[in-house]
Amino acid sequence: MSVYYKMCSIVILLIIGQVGAIGQERCGEDWISMQAASMVPDYEQRVTNNTKRLREAIRSEGLTIREPMIIPIVVHVVYNNDNEKISESQVLSQIEQLNADYEHLIIPSTIPAEFAHTWQDAGIRFCLAARDPEGNPTNGIVYRQTSVKNIGIKTNGQGRKFIHHNYLGGSDAWPTSRYLNIWVCRLDEYLGYATGPDNIAFSDEDGVVINYSNFGNIGTVDPKSRYNMGRTATHEVGHYLGLLHLWGKNASGCGDDLVEDTPQQGTPHYECPDYPQLSCFTSNMFMNFMDYVNDPCMYFFSKGQGERMRATVRTFRPGLLSGGLTACDTSDIATTPLKDRIRLKSTLVDGFITLLQTRPGNEVLQIELFDESGRLIKKYTKIPQSEFNLYYDRMLSPGMYFLRISTKDEHTTLKVFIKG
Repeated sequence: MSVYYKMCSIVILLIIGQVGAIGQERCGEDWISMQAASMVPDYEQRVTNNTKRLREAIRSEGLTIREPMIIPIVVHVVYNNDNEKISESQVLSQIEQLNADYEHLIIPSTIPAEFAHTWQDAGIRFCLAARDPEGNPTNGIVYRQTSVKNIGIKTNGQGRKFIHHNYLGGSDAWPTSRYLNIWVCRLDEYLGYATGPDNIAFSDEDGVVINYSNFGNIGTVDPKSRYNMGRTATHEVGHYLGLLHLWGKNASGCGDDLVEDTPQQGTPHYECPDYPQLSCFTSNMFMNFMDYVNDPCMYFFSKGQGERMRATVRTFRPGLLSGGLTACDTSDIATTPLKDRIRLKSTLVDGFITLLQTRPGNEVLQIELFDESGRLIKKYTKIPQSEFNLYYDRMLSPGMYFLRISTKDEHTTLKVFIKG
């Protein structure tokens, strides 16, 4: 291990107790990387090897998106008191936001022209696990009360994080090769952190940790907060899937995030900065999910970032794909025909359409929005959930529209009225 990493690890550990007084940091990526560097033999060689493998995988796979990758999630809600015990509805709001962000359903018309061509559907979807590791039905949420306060940041003498282990007051991971484990808890120092392929110190601690008041967009989330849309998880899952910050691993120079279509950037951006912001002799892509701006001001991954995430799954996390085929499978739970299990929450809508499923099936839903003339307005790909939203362009003319909802074997059509 280099002297640089040893010194940085010491500094990080010394200041960690002071972070709460300064305020929460947006992301704990540096802390996680420094811990891994201090505990993993030949850490720098691992990073070098992983970078090479990923570059080769990207070169062979390319930008083509065939079918979306489906990643099963188990959410561990670890709470010290009832205020920290988030509801199932709040968990579902986060899954919905992840899918909206990775599908890029909410792209504002104000996106700068120079970046308008750089984004596309990331080709990744998420579901709450419908099967536990033994194959039993589950809602994909584990609740566990703990006596440990602010458990998200605590470690023992062996570097083990309390949040990941029953014996330390946390919650044991489900097999990390088959599930994306997300722990939601009190985390005063950071909004969230994650382990990417480079910085996994212990395989049973692989996953994402999010502060309970920044998970999803309802319940314990303060609607007046700068981070109130669930995009902390969008950012951290990006790290889990191999993305770096736009400024690379060094926020004091023109670093490299190893993605070709994201400009070099010197430092993070905060709040909602005016466009353009310049550094490293170029315009910065500060509205990207891997910067630090407020939730409403970040709204896309680049094509290259999507490519890197998909290559990361195939190269370092292939078990998520085979696991997703079974963990998300509810085939013997739902036998009700599609037309009888899906309905509109309201036929009169403004800004988005909410669909309800009484018994979600096991197949991905393909949804198309048509106007009265039969013109296709928008396509959606959705993972079966009990409730989810479809966002559309607010500039659509008011009137009657039709939703055609299809699986491989069934389809149904619903009528909806869009307000002016």
